[in-house]
Amino acid sequence: EKVLCYHGPLLHHAICLRAKIENNRDEYFIHYTGWSPRWDEWVIGSSVYKYNEHNLRKQKKLEKINKKITKKYKAQMDVLLRDN
Repeated sequence: EKVLCYHGPLLHHAICLRAKIENNRDEYFIHYTGWSPRWDEWVIGSSVYKYNEHNLRKQKKLEKINKKITKKYKAQMDVLLRDN
C-alpha cells in the first residue's frame, strides 16, 4: 500500500510491505520509494500516514519548514566558521 512515512523530520513517499502487532502496537515494514532496500525498516503506526491530499499538503509544509531551518543553520555555521 502506498503511504507517507516519517524518516527523520520529514514525511517521505513509501510503500507498506508488511504489518504486524508487536507489544500491543501496530508496526509496519516500510520501503521508501526510490531508496535502496537497505533503508527498509519497521516503524510504529504513528509514523505512517495514509497517502491522500491532506497528508501530501502536510508533507510539503514540513519540507518548507525544514528548508528554512536548514538555511538558517547553514548561515549560522558560515558565520561561525568565518569568525574562526
